[in-house]
Amino acid sequence: MVQLPYRHFLSEILKVRTLIIGDLHHQTWIADAILAHEPHEAVIFLGDYFDAHSDTPAMARETALWVRAQLERPHSTLLLGNHDLAYAFDAQEFPFVMCSGYQAEKAAAIAQVLGAGDWARMHPFATVGPWLVSHAGFHRDLLCNDLVRNQLTLLERCQAAIEALRNRCPDPIFAPGRARGGRALVGGITWCDWKWFEGIEGVHQIVGHTPSKADALRHWSPSWSTNFCIDHCNGHTYAVVTDELTAFRCFKSASEESLELETVQHGPLWRSRERFGAPREGRCPA
Repeated sequence: MVQLPYRHFLSEILKVRTLIIGDLHHQTWIADAILAHEPHEAVIFLGDYFDAHSDTPAMARETALWVRAQLERPHSTLLLGNHDLAYAFDAQEFPFVMCSGYQAEKAAAIAQVLGAGDWARMHPFATVGPWLVSHAGFHRDLLCNDLVRNQLTLLERCQAAIEALRNRCPDPIFAPGRARGGRALVGGITWCDWKWFEGIEGVHQIVGHTPSKADALRHWSPSWSTNFCIDHCNGHTYAVVTDELTAFRCFKSASEESLELETVQHGPLWRSRERFGAPREGRCPA
């Protein structure tokens, strides 16, 4: 069991058992199996519901139906990944959200199911327990620390970035980094590669986005921050967050069993203005 260096950055006391499920890429049946297998009262999906090797418009439409059903569940939170933004904005018209795997035929199939109101119900990030949860993670050079000191200011910044996309203005929050062929120094919260990830002081993060066939769970944990990537190709890693513990598990679909990977203990959760720790020196990106 790993002891988590505790920082306060919760908007309210956690009272429910929450699952965090990583990138699906059409494998919705695995998510359904985890939800059936693991007792829970809430669930957060890390995004990238669409695109896979040799997928079809029919598969895209089926996944879109699943996504819409999840949006109707009151305790489901769906985050946006880079593969989702490509269809939310239609990468043909907004090339700065283009993503590998995008096809106009799949976009048309998805658009038959998901409209603007559905995409608007998805989120750039979520907070649960001691964790800031996003698709690819907030790199320490993406935002200066004072912008993530509470959930409201962080949400306002991300909403401004979404509005910039609507106005055809790329924003660093959703920009690909150089590692993925982009111009940004570091990737935004839908593009940050785990190989180049550096977390923010006092902010503990759970992300997906960067798959690994070898490692079911990866972590980057200096003394001031604990961060995990749960995108695993050969299984499906997920997290179970309660008021004192976070357990990371890998679901084996063949046996429908979960393998315990690691458990993190965090302190009692309570409200605080200093939820994201002390400010880090540095200039805020524009």
